[in-house]
Amino acid sequence: MIKGLIALFVSGIIFNPVVLLGIIIGAFCAVRFDLEQIFAIFRSFSFLGLAILVSLIYNFTLNKRFQDDEITPDYKEILKNTLKSAALFYIASACGALLINFIVI
Repeated sequence: MIKGLIALFVSGIIFNPVVLLGIIIGAFCAVRFDLEQIFAIFRSFSFLGLAILVSLIYNFTLNKRFQDDEITPDYKEILKNTLKSAALFYIASACGALLINFIVI
């Protein structure tokens, strides 16, 4: 388990702002709710909408990609990064919530 945590820090994925926010929200859910409520939250479409909204805001503000002319945004690349960031947010928040919930129990 320690090697896995070290690998997360060495690869740099833990320092991605979307992943950090996912871990924080997952930790908040784990502290605030019980296990059944956490599963209900992660199964709802509103949480998936939150993941997409957070990743859209991140990719249109902080992680904006441009085409070769450095003026026009590359919307195809932004959409691809948005979907990737939404998946990272969802997985990081679910794993963070479950990890903290199982440690506390």
